[in-house]
Amino acid sequence: ALNPNVPWHQADEKFGKNSIVYVDDVLNQEALMRLLNYCQSATLFFETKVENAGGHLGAYVVDGFAPPLLFQIAEELRVALPRILGDISLRNLWSYKYTQRESGILVHKDQAKVNINLWISPNEANLEPDRGGLKIYDATQLHMPRSVTPPELQGESGRRILAEYSNLTIPFRQNRITIFDSSLPHESDVGAWAPGYTNRRISITFLFGDADTED
Repeated sequence: ALNPNVPWHQADEKFGKNSIVYVDDVLNQEALMRLLNYCQSATLFFETKVENAGGHLGAYVVDGFAPPLLFQIAEELRVALPRILGDISLRNLWSYKYTQRESGILVHKDQAKVNINLWISPNEANLEPDRGGLKIYDATQLHMPRSVTPPELQGESGRRILAEYSNLTIPFRQNRITIFDSSLPHESDVGAWAPGYTNRRISITFLFGDADTED
């Protein structure tokens, strides 16, 4: 499923320097189209996030969002990225499908060791090519619990606090993955998307490792 022409060893090495790396053209075209078609036709997106939490739809592995292709991708990533993923386990898996204009997920952390976000919607659907992806904050100086998002960093209050820290904004690209330390606070940078169901922003999240036991 992974694109063999991607320099995976470079991504594996780069992650060790700053705990954030993104990689383009990660899936071969057959796998990308299979995954996009599955997500656009699946009837498993029935968790509705309230508007102030993003307003998007969610599908989770525990509720049946578990096509074999996703587990194949996860296993191939473990092989391609031995320094990053090594022998840590895939802990969780979900997908979010966004409406055309919404705020996305506000500042939070994920309960894992490594977070991998995969974006699969067409590039032409994204009306703001310099946005649409993720904003990740370098807030290690805050000495926060690794696996818990403190209340003061949640939502808008978190944005105000984290405005004092540097961040990396990674724009959306179809078939791009962003790999980062799950303890880093992050939020969606959804932007504006073209109308129509097939133009909705679709992200897939893989969580590897347990933050408390696999440091």
